[in-house]
Amino acid sequence: MNKMLKRPKVSIIIPVYNAEKYISKCLDSILNQTEKDFEIIIIDDGSQDRSLERCKYYGKNDKRVKVLHQENSGVSKARNTGIKHSNGDYITFVDIDDYVDKEYIERFLNVQKKYNAELVCSGHVIEKKFNRIKKVMYENEIIKKENIILSFLSFFDRISTAPWAKLYKADIIKRFNIYFPEDVPYAEDAIFNIQYYSYINSVIITNDVLY
Repeated sequence: MNKMLKRPKVSIIIPVYNAEKYISKCLDSILNQTEKDFEIIIIDDGSQDRSLERCKYYGKNDKRVKVLHQENSGVSKARNTGIKHSNGDYITFVDIDDYVDKEYIERFLNVQKKYNAELVCSGHVIEKKFNRIKKVMYENEIIKKENIILSFLSFFDRISTAPWAKLYKADIIKRFNIYFPEDVPYAEDAIFNIQYYSYINSVIITNDVLY
């Protein structure tokens, strides 16, 4: 197979809306990853600032960056568009006003390979005013299918329902048509995750803080 046509290991899906001041920090943190086998799919959701122009600059200078544009339709549709255009074996989501550790992808893939995990979750850092930070860290844990199904509420109490700081298997998402609901005003990420959990056998929680 032509190396240029090789499937990337990970698809990183990033919705963008009026976020030009965050773009460089976010994308630079991803492009400087220790693991290089990935694609970035940016979906501009009808931005009215220079976001699309800034994203296209990155797309022009790195072949791993794919930039898509849609009329303003919300974050759910943007993420769904990214899923439909993704080619990676795994999918992770990043918000454009966030950034990631340089080993974000490498550590996720190492855990996935070690446990053959269908979902890997890591901790995250919340930056607050006056340079204060809150570190959200979890204990290493393996959650098996029977406990995932029976413990949705307690699971969500311990792990963010957000799609970021997680590594999903693309095959499961696409085989079972798991998408973000586009017609609900909130909790679309929780609905997406509940759908995904219903088709998997294990979740690996790692004490890494990568997002």
